[in-house]
Amino acid sequence: MKIAVIKARYDVQPQVEAYLASVFGRGNAIVKYTRGHFQCTLPRGLYQAEIDSMRETVEFSHYE
Repeated sequence: MKIAVIKARYDVQPQVEAYLASVFGRGNAIVKYTRGHFQCTLPRGLYQAEIDSMRETVEFSHYE
């Protein structure tokens, strides 16, 4: 399992979870919000194309 740390506000958690479910399947990624970031436990690391797609889908740019 890989851990991805994503800096974002808590209110985008549903979008983060939905995106990761679309990539890994429902229930295969665990998302926890802690102190200004999400700690995501994933079956594998995200490819750069998936990271870019997630940034467009969830719109993190104004949080970074």
